[in-house]
Amino acid sequence: MKRILILVAFIIFNSVIFAQNKKYDFTDKYVEGMARVGKGGNWDGDVYYGGKWGFIDSNGIEVVPLIYDNIYPFHEGLASVRVGNNWDPKFGPYGKHGFINKQGKVVIPVKYNEASNFVAGLALVKLNEKQGFINKTGNEIIPINYDHASEFSEGLACVKLNSKYGYIDSTGKVVIPLIYLEAYDFKNGEATVSIDYEPFQINKKGEKINK
Repeated sequence: MKRILILVAFIIFNSVIFAQNKKYDFTDKYVEGMARVGKGGNWDGDVYYGGKWGFIDSNGIEVVPLIYDNIYPFHEGLASVRVGNNWDPKFGPYGKHGFINKQGKVVIPVKYNEASNFVAGLALVKLNEKQGFINKTGNEIIPINYDHASEFSEGLACVKLNSKYGYIDSTGKVVIPLIYLEAYDFKNGEATVSIDYEPFQINKKGEKINK
């Protein structure tokens, strides 16, 4: 009897998957109990792009309708979405970005030029060619006034202002001054930087590491 029940459950599960695959042109893997689905786009080899996008839950129910021009998997309970499908020959499609919750509600307005996933409660965003970080309520924790910012790595983010790079912590405090012509993310406690285009390594105190 147990084997029969398992077989029935397997058949039902595969029937749902088959129905989903017929309804959508693309069904992604599940992340945080939600899967991206797309329809009306195109395939380029194994890559699906274009069309409209939404989300289904673990029961295959469409909880976020296919109204977005692109969406990204959920991270920390929120997903970045894009509205607009303009085209830039160099960078590809672009539009405005915001964030939705798992009920499909827009919780952070769709107004940013770019928006990354939330990591440790912060998301890197771009607005009017400036970058900074917001929290899950959309408040600017780190003002959007940097010419460039990278995502946090080992607790620090590399930022650029007035052609010079330095590092900030998750509160926005500058912990390593913006004095470098080039700078890269920290890895294993070290980051590669340069002042006169001669690269060297520093630690998280900004001290040069002699090797």
